[in-house]
Formats: sequence, structure tokens, C-alpha cells
Amino acid sequence: MARRGTFSLPNDVPSRSGLQNPKVKRQNTTNARSSESFSWLDDYLDALENTLGTIDVTTFQPTSWLHFHPIWARAWLERLDHIIQTRKARKVPFSKLARIFTPALCRVHLYFALEDMKVARWPKTKRLEVADFFYQLLEAQSQGDYFGKTGTNRVLTPIALKRELDSVRGEGTPDVARAFGRLYNAAYNLGAGLFVDFYLDAGMENFGAYPAGKNRILLQKTMRHLNPKGLWPDNGLPNALNFNGIYEGVGVHLNLITVHTQYDGDPITGLKKWSLKAEGDPITDVESIRKLTERVAGASKEQWLTLRALDETALKRQMVLNRCFIFKPLCDQLGLDWKPSQEMFGAVTGKTLHEGLKTWNFLPGKRGAKNYWRKIWDPRIDFYPDGN
Repeated sequence: MARRGTFSLPNDVPSRSGLQNPKVKRQNTTNARSSESFSWLDDYLDALENTLGTIDVTTFQPTSWLHFHPIWARAWLERLDHIIQTRKARKVPFSKLARIFTPALCRVHLYFALEDMKVARWPKTKRLEVADFFYQLLEAQSQGDYFGKTGTNRVLTPIALKRELDSVRGEGTPDVARAFGRLYNAAYNLGAGLFVDFYLDAGMENFGAYPAGKNRILLQKTMRHLNPKGLWPDNGLPNALNFNGIYEGVGVHLNLITVHTQYDGDPITGLKKWSLKAEGDPITDVESIRKLTERVAGASKEQWLTLRALDETALKRQMVLNRCFIFKPLCDQLGLDWKPSQEMFGAVTGKTLHEGLKTWNFLPGKRGAKNYWRKIWDPRIDFYPDGN
């Protein structure tokens, strides 16, 4: 999810009147479900509200999650619940799953699940169990600021951070910074074509900022699933790119959606050291970055044309496949088949995206809309899309 603007819905929605503080220890387990024990949700909802206040849903192409998710909420939740119950039955520690389902994915897919559970009218106990699952995944890997409220997404321990800093040796120059910026933009656009806009976190995630010496920070940019062969034909690209940049005199602020990056200072002249790897192989010169950018940009253009050529039936099937693919690492670790079942595909058959959007009773007025969505997102409250 990565478009920015104001959180609003398209005009065809009918109007019908009538971050975890790192110092606060997690109080709940999956067997303790009082609303009080989920007080961390207040921080999460604050972060979510602030983030979605910068997003204009009308800009998402070719559609949005508010169109798509309601038409198969129950089918998707059955898959998610199967993952959660399998982990519990097999006593797989969250620490084993956390690094394969990163903070950006936890933050965003918790949000999606919160809306789905209200559409499906799941009981509060199940809603809290799902929320706790994503929270424990976050807790097992994040170094505080679980929801990006203070502008970070940190997973490196002090030892791991030192190792990363020691490995960043390329000399930063404005030419390198500009070349990488173009590569990142191309990868960003490719990710939107591969996963659709609102699943973009599957492909892009920023980590940091980490302290890297006097007036310096480390920012890590991960571009993954650039060649997801389980979803689309082989495009010839490396599947993952990983960039480390050490900046001087530059501040970076991330929010709940980590691809939303705000800089203080000049990241072009501020880049002092860098490293870039494609599938683990170092790229060490500007010309190689430029050549790779041409390939990624070409694949992005072709992919976007392919995506936009899908009719609604094919698009719905592709988005079912995409959402299941995002959870493939968890399914693989738990020994589950990640591919959608025929029942999941069947759940979207005969339903239109417009019908999905009509699920929401979008109240007019800024204040009314804010209150409506806050109650939809809060799993502790029995409040549903029809406003009851």
C-alpha cells in the first residue's frame, strides 16, 4: 500500500445516514483476551489513522482493497485462521516465523485483517486472536517502535548493526545517489504492477534509520519479489535487491507503511557510503546500476500493460493469488500449501468489485468518517460496516 493524499473513498460509495511503546511489555497471550490486555491496539490505531490520512484511495489502480477484500473476506479469513491454528498446534515459536514475515507485512496485513473480520462479523475472541498473532510476529523482530509512530522500522540488534555498517564500503557520490534513486523508482513501479498498489509492501520495505556515527544514519532499502515466478512468467530480473546507504546530515522518517519515506536534508549530497546487492551479488559501479535500471524499467512497463489488460474476472483471480503468495513464507515454514484453493477462487466468482465497495457505510463529513473507520478497525468493538 503506497499511494499518498487524503484518506477518502470514491464518489460511487453510497452515503447512508442512520505504536507500541518499547518500554511497555506485552501483557497478553492468546489465552488472555480482555480488551484491557490489548491496550497496544491504541498505539496501532493511532499510527494507522495517521498513515491513512495521507492516502487517497481513488488513486489506487486498477482497484483498491476496499473494493476487493469484502467480496471474499470469509474465504481469506479461513486461510489465515488455518495458518494461525497450525502454528499454535505445532508450537512453532514466533521467533522462527518473524524474519520471514517482516514488520511492514505485519503492520499492513493486520490492518487488512481487521477490516475483513468486521465484514465477516467474526466474534471478538477470534478478532483478538488474529490481532495477537500479528503483534507477536512484530514483537519477535522489531527493536521498538512496532508501528512506526516515531518514524522508524528497526530489526537489527547492536551486533547485527555493527556487522552491516562494517560491510558498507562504497564511496557515496551524487552520481551514485541519483542512479540508485532511479533504480528504486523503477523497482517501486514494477512492484505495483506485480502485486497491485495495495500489496506493494510485499515487494518494497525500508528499514532504519539506524545510528551510524556522528551525524550519520544507515537506511536499508529492500526490493524483493521482483521476479515472482509463482505469480507471473519469468521476467529475467534478479528476485531481490538490497541497498545500504550511510547518510550524513540527513534525517529519515518512515511511518506505518515503510515505503512512505520523508527526508530532512539532501539525500543526494548526503550519501557517504553505500552497498548494493542483487541476489547477494555485489553491484559496485554506477554503470552497472544504470544497466540494471534499464532492465527493471522495461519489465515494469511491460508488467503494467499486462496487469491493465486483465478483465475484472482475471484481475480478481490474480489478486487472490497475490494475497496468498504474500503468505507463502509462513505456509512454507508450517508445511502448508500456499496456493489458493478452488473455494477461494470461487468466493470471488459472480461478485463485482463495485459490490465490494458498497459494503462500506461511508459516513459524510471528516469527523464522522474518522469515527466510523476507527471503530471498524478496533477489534475490541462490535461495530460493523453497516454502522451497527
